[in-house]
Amino acid sequence: MSLQALSTYDYLKLATLCFNRGYQNTAESVADYARQRLSRPELHTEASVRLVELYINLKRTAKAQALFTRMKTAAKPSVTRGFSISFRKLDARMRELNGRADEAITMLRNAMTEEDVEKRNSPSENVTMGALEDLVNCLIRKHNYEMAEPLLRRQLLTFERVYGSNSPAAIGILEKLSSVFLAQGNLEDTEDALVRVNESNKARLGVDHPKTQACALELAGILDQRGQHDQASKLYDCALELFEGWHGPADPDSLKVRIRRAECFEARQMNEEALKDYRMALEACEKEAGVERRTHNQDIDELKGMLMRYLAAPDEVLEQHIVSKRGAVLSKSSILSS
Repeated sequence: MSLQALSTYDYLKLATLCFNRGYQNTAESVADYARQRLSRPELHTEASVRLVELYINLKRTAKAQALFTRMKTAAKPSVTRGFSISFRKLDARMRELNGRADEAITMLRNAMTEEDVEKRNSPSENVTMGALEDLVNCLIRKHNYEMAEPLLRRQLLTFERVYGSNSPAAIGILEKLSSVFLAQGNLEDTEDALVRVNESNKARLGVDHPKTQACALELAGILDQRGQHDQASKLYDCALELFEGWHGPADPDSLKVRIRRAECFEARQMNEEALKDYRMALEACEKEAGVERRTHNQDIDELKGMLMRYLAAPDEVLEQHIVSKRGAVLSKSSILSS
């Protein structure tokens, strides 16, 4: 089949696939071709809505605005009800991008009400909750967490009822809810949410999955803040073993996990263990930098200061070398010994 035989919607799916796989330039080129092929009737379909959303995701706001203006100009009252709601949700997003977030929130609330009416009148159990999700995202972008929280709780209850409490859809909402709790300083609910997310990730993805470990480290940080250092330390132990296995002991991510564990030891008054972790981290840095291994008798603050200097120097800067005030060229080894 020739490319000419593909429909506009086929090109849109191809562009979306390219975007999802990280080929942004290709995605934009295919999206541009799809936009050129849009007929006037197609301006009243979901394809045009999805194309504008793709341009927004590509951060091509001018192209998104131009296509949306074309859609508004071609709008007619005979379009389907489903498209009407999608169009208004898109209108709200464009208003938000243009600095009119309050208008966007009002429009999304109205669209959400209409979607609720449609669901009550429909025998289908399909739950899209599109307007609700758009409204929540808009509120979060405005840092209006108090309004976003009850809407997220509602969405979570619905997803748990329809898809199951451990479904990826429900866990995704719970993860977003944990961020909203944290933004409001609600550490207790943040911990409860992250515990559930972490347990679900371990069951679905495995303990050694990067997403599982990212959540576990976030949970460890919350436990640390709440003074539950014993539990946090166990999570750091597991993460450190995995990170060093994946990347090596001198990798910045591995070093940061070891340093966080050392800080956890400090909080538990286990200074010898903390000192040991800081020394091991510094020795890994020295080995990576090609510095002759030395015995470190410094106290904790000195070791931490040396480590922070190492971690603050990006690899690309180190490769180009850093010129000191005296004009000397400093390598990794001289940074570590400074």
